[in-house]
Amino acid sequence: MTEEEYENLRELDRLRADNPQLNDWLESMRKRFPAWNERHGGGWDFGLASIGRLQELVRDVYDGSCARADADKDSDFLQVASWYLGEVHNRHYGSVWQWHPDSLTVDPPVRPFVIQPFERLEEFPDEDGIEEDGRPVYTPVERLCGFMLPDQGDLVEDTLIHVPPSDRS
Repeated sequence: MTEEEYENLRELDRLRADNPQLNDWLESMRKRFPAWNERHGGGWDFGLASIGRLQELVRDVYDGSCARADADKDSDFLQVASWYLGEVHNRHYGSVWQWHPDSLTVDPPVRPFVIQPFERLEEFPDEDGIEEDGRPVYTPVERLCGFMLPDQGDLVEDTLIHVPPSDRS
């Protein structure tokens, strides 16, 4: 990668990490969380163990239907649940929120996601050697809608994406 490509990638990272759309969404989720927490039994502590609880809650709310969850992506329930899931990843694995300001204008829209900080770029090389940025992108709302499909693993195992390939055993 040339120095110019590296700087362009760094600038894209900065743009996605700090912009009014992302900042407004994050603030909105922080404000909505206390009521969401209360409405869904309380005790949501951002601990890793709570991911399994979140998984069961989402299954119960959507009766195990990926299609029903997918149709409800913009609901208060699923938006706050996705923020919560992303926050668990961030707090335990050092990932950060990003969202390009033009993300809603593409079809299909791109939702807020978590990714390892740019400083860790070198730890996540693209396995195919095609992309300059191989850091795994984790989009919580998409996972909350998709984990119920057959053979899609579970939300608890998803945290392994934050471990660099060289550290996996």
